[in-house]
This record gives sequence, C-alpha cells and structure tokens, in this order.
Amino acid sequence: MADLQAEVQAAADEMVASGPETGLRIAVRRHGHVVADMVSGVADPRTGAGVRPGTLFYAASAAKGVASSLAHVLAERGDLGYDMRVADVWPEFGSRGKEQVTLRPELMHTAGLPGLPAETTIEQLCLWDHMCAMLAAQELWWEPGTRFGYHALTFGMVGANGSAAYADVDSGLAAAVMRNVPTAGGLAAVTRIDRLIADKEEHR
Repeated sequence: MADLQAEVQAAADEMVASGPETGLRIAVRRHGHVVADMVSGVADPRTGAGVRPGTLFYAASAAKGVASSLAHVLAERGDLGYDMRVADVWPEFGSRGKEQVTLRPELMHTAGLPGLPAETTIEQLCLWDHMCAMLAAQELWWEPGTRFGYHALTFGMVGANGSAAYADVDSGLAAAVMRNVPTAGGLAAVTRIDRLIADKEEHR
C-alpha cells in the first residue's frame, strides 16, 4: 500500500502545483481500512498555513451518496422498485404534474426538479418540513427522464423521503449505510431517514 500512498500523494501535489487545487486532503478506505491518507497545499492562502490531517473542509453534496446508497441497498433487498412512484409514499408530492415521477429519474438527476424558487432564503434551506412542502408544491421543469440537470438542492428531499418511505426497513439499515460515511451531511440525511422509519414503525 506504500505505492498507493505515494501515487495519491504525487497526484495531489500535481493538482496543487498545476493550479486546479489550492489545498486538499485525500483519504482512501478499502474494506473498512485506511490505505492512503495524505495532505497537500495550503489551507489558507492569506497566511500560507498548510493543510494538516486535522484541517476541516467543506463537504458539498455529501448526503447525496448516503441517500443513493440507501435506495440501492433497499432495491437490492427487494424492498423498493426504482419505478415506484414517489407520490405513493409522499402523497403531497403528487401534484402539479408530478403524479407519475418515480425514484429512478430522481436518482439519475433527470426528474425535472433541479432547483428552487429564486426567493428561497438560506434560513428556509435549513427548515426540512418547509423545504419539502415547497418542493411538493412546485411544477416540473421538464418531463422526467427527458433531460439531465444536476438536482443540487432538491436531490436529498425527494431521495430521502422516497427511499425511506418506500420500504418497510429497520433503523439498522441506515446505520449500516452510514458506518463509513462520517460527514455532517450524511448524518443529517440518516437522521431524517431514521425519523421516517420510526414513523412507519409507530403506525404499523
């Protein structure tokens, strides 16, 4: 694994030296074990402070991987189908042309709901119930599956609601998916998924 460490370090140093990156940290895990862990570049260009193993980085879209992993695990177990309608488990979503939207185009970023109203505030983005209601009331931007558009801010809302509610699963599944994803975004997604699962179990 020493060769891998050296190769990853060299690649990172090249990205910093050639300009695409200012500073970065890369950790590679395989079968639960760290096989490469390195830093390169600077954390603060103003002071020249270098990146260290404990340097914090902003992780965008971390929850997308968690929501997608949950959906695929559920599909593999036979607990959900990619072509099941989101509205079947999230009735409020099935309005204004979204009645037939399924989980498949949502996972592929082709569902036709890539954005939010321009007047959406940062404070509103932090209110899960408010954002879900806003998305449920929104019209499609295009017919699902006919175009691709990165669902940067909406993926997690449809994915977490749809994936968790589609299946009759236990909270241990969310923990299993999360085991190797120690990120704030991932924790937030699994917290939401755990809540949905708990609600399902309570109303059995």
